[in-house]
Amino acid sequence: MDDEELVPRTLLFSKPDRSGPELSFDGRYIAFFAPNEKGVQNVWVQTSFDTTEPTQLTFDNGQGILAYFWTYLPNVLVYCQDNDGDENFKLYLLDVSNKEKLEPRAIYSQPNVQATVLSASIRQPNKLIIGVNDENPEYHDIYEFDLTTSEKRRILSNSRFFIGGIIFDNDLNVRLAGEATEDGGIIYYRPSDTADSKNLTSAANDWMVYTTVAPEDYEITMPILFSADNTQIYWTWGPGSDLGRLAVHPFGQPTENRYLYEPQKVEIDLRSILIHPEQKKIFAVTEQVDKPEVKILNNEVEADFSYLRASKTDGIPLVTGTSEDFMTWLIEYVSDQYPLEYWLYDRRQKSLRFLFNKQPQLKGKSVAKMHGVIVTARDGCSIPSYLSIPLTATKLNQADSESFIPLQPQKLILLVHGGPRSRVEYGFSEFVVWLTNRNYAVMQCNYRGSTGYGKRHVNAGNGEWAGKMHQDLLDAVDWAVSKGIADPQQIAIMGGSYGGYATLVGLTFTPDKFSCGVDIVGPSNLMTFLGTIPPYWAGFRKRLITMIGADTDSDAGKEYLKNRSPLFFAHQVTKPLLILQGGNDPRVNKNESDQFVKALQDNKIPVTYVVYPNEGHDIQRTENLLSVTGFIEKFLAGCLHGRYEQYTAGMYDSSAIIAVDIA
Repeated sequence: MDDEELVPRTLLFSKPDRSGPELSFDGRYIAFFAPNEKGVQNVWVQTSFDTTEPTQLTFDNGQGILAYFWTYLPNVLVYCQDNDGDENFKLYLLDVSNKEKLEPRAIYSQPNVQATVLSASIRQPNKLIIGVNDENPEYHDIYEFDLTTSEKRRILSNSRFFIGGIIFDNDLNVRLAGEATEDGGIIYYRPSDTADSKNLTSAANDWMVYTTVAPEDYEITMPILFSADNTQIYWTWGPGSDLGRLAVHPFGQPTENRYLYEPQKVEIDLRSILIHPEQKKIFAVTEQVDKPEVKILNNEVEADFSYLRASKTDGIPLVTGTSEDFMTWLIEYVSDQYPLEYWLYDRRQKSLRFLFNKQPQLKGKSVAKMHGVIVTARDGCSIPSYLSIPLTATKLNQADSESFIPLQPQKLILLVHGGPRSRVEYGFSEFVVWLTNRNYAVMQCNYRGSTGYGKRHVNAGNGEWAGKMHQDLLDAVDWAVSKGIADPQQIAIMGGSYGGYATLVGLTFTPDKFSCGVDIVGPSNLMTFLGTIPPYWAGFRKRLITMIGADTDSDAGKEYLKNRSPLFFAHQVTKPLLILQGGNDPRVNKNESDQFVKALQDNKIPVTYVVYPNEGHDIQRTENLLSVTGFIEKFLAGCLHGRYEQYTAGMYDSSAIIAVDIA
């Protein structure tokens, strides 16, 4: 990349030309997200067998459409929206067969209620299972919704089971329901023999214990699907394994597991399991090591993956959808060098047809690579990480085993992922491309507590917020400094959600380590954070307590939480800080940022604080994302003196309110 070429923010952070494609189950249509003339994300559709111009299906001019999927009823899809990031999702269905008269029909659109789709089945294409927390905000009742008549019938009155733990078979019967235990585990129940399976309640006599998942196995033990005849159930099974195993057992006999696959390096990625829609068999799984690795479990698809790999050698093919007959696949090619590319694969003809690149305007631009590295923490824990070096940095001799190491130490951004129960993955990242283009090296760590690397790694984070989880980040910085990668005087810490919390911890607990920090929707006080999580997190709250290490129900617990809360150490901030917050955030309440800013002001410590009233936990609107990145870029340039594209408040007509400004 030329020294003078500054990739514009509008090129990186405007809504992608096309993204999130979904193949209809009959293989006739491909739907996708694309912006309208105002740059707002909507759903469009085109036929899969030709290149005719796509048709716009939704016409939102506000925040945009958040998610959609095809139902098993031909020509019908469902999409969801919330109100400016409040995560009270509303559901609508749309019949695309008459493109001249597109009329969305509400499945559930009551305000201040969250509706979510839980299951659908080829066998009952006109039915949809949805969860709605209209009766009790803490728990979702379960309804069967008829897509043709709009009739809604409650099949589970729920006051105890968390929404992600309710499992359905191929006939849309409730077969399992998970309840959180006091110690952060799960008890899965099955309907009792005397229960009415079409009118279940939460009463004890409607249920019998199926299996108990210990807290340490929580992250790697979960049901996946039922066999075609509903007699067998597939799981990822944690007991007796660090990484979990792919298992199947006769329903009702959880101790009779037959193990189909045991990963060797990392956990199975549950988002990338290839399942035959009709046979209900698992044909392949994916492990995310440094890069995604597809593991074939059925020889029937061996030739398909050989063809996909040979046809395009500069990316990793992943199957993101299939037709009902398994003959047409939607393929996503993953690379750190170009935005996601989507292709349509015909298994009969062994042919690939290009659909689109997510951001074609970035295709062909030289970008920094993601180098997988392992950092050894001070206690010996391995921290899988990714490092990206600016292309403008002069490299050491390419013969060096660590050839990405620059000749001179670089300005470094420690970019901390949220969750913390998530992980950094290989692939094209607009954020990393942007930061490296501005001459910053970027370090991303899968610190202990991150998912994907086994139960020892994830559980090692329990009770270590602002403890060993923070030490892992410090050790990663020290590693980068010791290798000559990072200039110890020019290191910033930045992240969102838990990453925002880590930023506040960094600037309060270890203020000498960083030159500045950017906190995006990070909690500052673990006590008030626990008191303001969404009501429908009731089933998750006990797990959250296990992760953090204490609750607010005792003086000892409050003292523990206080000692891990940056708010009570705000007086120790000595470096520049930028705080960005969504006004409607249901997960990390705006007060988390407000109170930290007030504590800084009380101590006469400068801060820049920007609020986006029409955003939630994630920044969705293009104008606001451009504003966020503009504020960050200007802030980092002021602290670390990286390259900088001009930005002034109001430049993108965003909703930004500068609550406190020191600039």
